Amino acid sequence: MIFKLALFEIHVDPSLKSISFADIENESLIKSEEEIIFNRNSIFKIHSVQFDLRLKLWKIQFNTTDEGSQKVQGYLKLAKQQMEVYSPIIYFGRLLLDELDQVDRAKEYFEMLLKSLPSDHPDIGSV
Repeated sequence: MIFKLALFEIHVDPSLKSISFADIENESLIKSEEEIIFNRNSIFKIHSVQFDLRLKLWKIQFNTTDEGSQKVQGYLKLAKQQMEVYSPIIYFGRLLLDELDQVDRAKEYFEMLLKSLPSDHPDIGSV
């Protein structure tokens, strides 16, 4: 669904430890816009979606939530562990292959590494 005009309303529970946010309305390039930034692992749950016929726009309400934060933390912990095992250049290729199922792109990436890395590079064996 494509929203041409939408009004987003986010209800923030300040007691949630996994949510950090900052009001940057004074820093926004669009002076009439209320702008808040959230930390990247913030999780939102859609509370309601309604079309306002009078205003001719979608009203979407979100609530911050801790639901799923354990899964996110688990994923981040696993990623950190894998980054300790693999170098960043190998880890990136593995993300393409294993997480994003981008087999062709992973192949191109690793082939590019084979052509550009020196033959004595420590990652050649992993490539």
